[in-house]
Amino acid sequence: MKMSEMENASGVRDEQNLLSRVALKDEKAFEDLYQQYSQRVFRYAHLRLGDKHVAEEVVQETLWAVWQGAHRYRERSKPSTWIFGIAHNKVVDHLKKRIRQNQIDEEFQIPIDAEAGPNLFKHELLHSALAKVSEPCRDAIILSFFYRFNYKEIGEILGCNEGTVKNRVFRGKEQLRNFLESESCLGR
Repeated sequence: MKMSEMENASGVRDEQNLLSRVALKDEKAFEDLYQQYSQRVFRYAHLRLGDKHVAEEVVQETLWAVWQGAHRYRERSKPSTWIFGIAHNKVVDHLKKRIRQNQIDEEFQIPIDAEAGPNLFKHELLHSALAKVSEPCRDAIILSFFYRFNYKEIGEILGCNEGTVKNRVFRGKEQLRNFLESESCLGR
């Protein structure tokens, strides 16, 4: 086993231990878990929903669900996969709520970091391209490239098999490529 693999395995064991302590309602363990995951879940939710306030709600809902349900974690996946699965479900709930309330814009807007500086155009173009990718493919792309989950983990998060994830990533990359090629033809 390589050193990075040993460190990763050790990190997973540490997170599993932390979740076990959370299951026993150890508040300090929950604070530690919150520190480890709140920003990661926020970035994911913000990227998917485009609204900071709703993303903050998703963080609270996700980590509350972890607090309430840590005893159900069975170590069949990494803790991060389990937690992001919960976060994904909360994001989907909020998207469904928007649909019911007829609040979905025609154009999905992904938030842009104001500190992008000289790369702002490239940043805006990437966000525009991601917004054009179909939702299932967008989820797979975001979890794969932004969060570096492997296909098996993404399948666990999204509730589909590994082959479906591979297909969604492939189709998503094709959609991105097509959009970016069409934008370069427009002289941008």
